[in-house]
Amino acid sequence: MFSKAPRPASCKPLSSKEVISIQKGATDLGKALFYAIKHQDYKHASELVALGAPIERCYEVEKDVYRTTCSLLVGMICTARIAKGHREISYRIPDRILDTFIQLGVDLRCHCSNKFEHRCPLFVALKILNVQNEQELFKDKNQIVQKLIINGATIKNHIQPHKTFHNIPHFDIEGIRSYLISKSQLASVKKSGSLQTATSNYHDNCKNPLPYKHNSEFSKTGYNFTFQYK
Repeated sequence: MFSKAPRPASCKPLSSKEVISIQKGATDLGKALFYAIKHQDYKHASELVALGAPIERCYEVEKDVYRTTCSLLVGMICTARIAKGHREISYRIPDRILDTFIQLGVDLRCHCSNKFEHRCPLFVALKILNVQNEQELFKDKNQIVQKLIINGATIKNHIQPHKTFHNIPHFDIEGIRSYLISKSQLASVKKSGSLQTATSNYHDNCKNPLPYKHNSEFSKTGYNFTFQYK
């Protein structure tokens, strides 16, 4: 085995910026982030995100099973909620990382091919949480699904008019998103005590509607709500 040549005594020690530069050059930060999440090393994952690690890469999580970094994180949160209860701290740290992803503008839309099982965040959440109908979306334990939808998540329907893979129902995601956003906005208005002004603005908007924003803009236009879990 070859050993490294000794560092000349006259050389100055590397600065922290130089160390980070070397690490970036020698390491796939995107894959490092993926594996940090996979092994629940969330402190290191947070540090990698702060270093600018890519958050939208796709890797093989197990043989022939692929997940995006965001989908993997969503899966870890959902699994923790099921295994340890939705009041436990086990999912809150990765949930804060998901909030950071959303603030950074992660694309939550479904880009999955009809040749393979979905790997998008919303499908992963629906599958792990075993959501079988629209009413279940609004249960406390499924609030992460609400968070994904309100921040622009979509899911394509690949199989038949009313089902996707694994018998997950086909939901009216746009309708649910509009409902959730309006509910959050109205709650904020009531809290501020300006409901009358908001009602007046609503009628004005009906006369002069605002232009529709595409889903990809959801996480960049202030719709990144953080739920207070119950």
